[in-house]
Amino acid sequence: MENIEKGYTPLTFDMYDETFCSNEILLKEAYNRAWETRNFEIDKFWLRTAFFWGFIAIIFGGYVTVMTSDNNEKLLLMNFDFYLILLGIIFSLAWLLVIIGSKNWQENWEAHIDMLEDKITGPLYKTINCPSIPYYSVSKINIFLSVLIIIVWIAILLQNLIFVKSLKEINLHIVFSVIITIIAIFLLLLLCRTGNGIFKIKKSIRKQFKNNDGSFTRFINRWE
Repeated sequence: MENIEKGYTPLTFDMYDETFCSNEILLKEAYNRAWETRNFEIDKFWLRTAFFWGFIAIIFGGYVTVMTSDNNEKLLLMNFDFYLILLGIIFSLAWLLVIIGSKNWQENWEAHIDMLEDKITGPLYKTINCPSIPYYSVSKINIFLSVLIIIVWIAILLQNLIFVKSLKEINLHIVFSVIITIIAIFLLLLLCRTGNGIFKIKKSIRKQFKNNDGSFTRFINRWE
């Protein structure tokens, strides 16, 4: 656990059971809370998705309006089209990170359900019906779409620079805007993280959390 975030400590199998499974009332309360919070995270996931879809659609609509309007000379002179593209890239990247973050928190609570359910309902949630036809992951589809939208914005940016604006038109305002966008993306990636990737739950079976020294690879606490 060398990369554990400051303030966190490894949580062993016995510590987990002692904390959440010490009595029946506490066990059921923890189990119900895990389900409630897991469902809450799913609801918030779709609300956040709708929020970003709306903003990205507005930005794209604004860009199309600027480029197709008959009286767009002043807007193009102010590089308004360029600013909308950069804003679209930032919002699309933010949407991708929100999807990944929401999925990680959902998996966190699903891992708690996996750990608690054996003493209440048996391994119900961990038991999966495997159909002959493969099914698809909703979160992976959203991640794919968000990456695709980022690629589309970058393509629009390159097209804008090559075909709409000549090298003579690339002034200090455009250069400064690109620098600000790069800084914004860097801060988004650096300052908006709540973990270093070690907290993601990969599997739902108890033995796959346990290390040789008895500690969990993924479960940690910050109660101290």
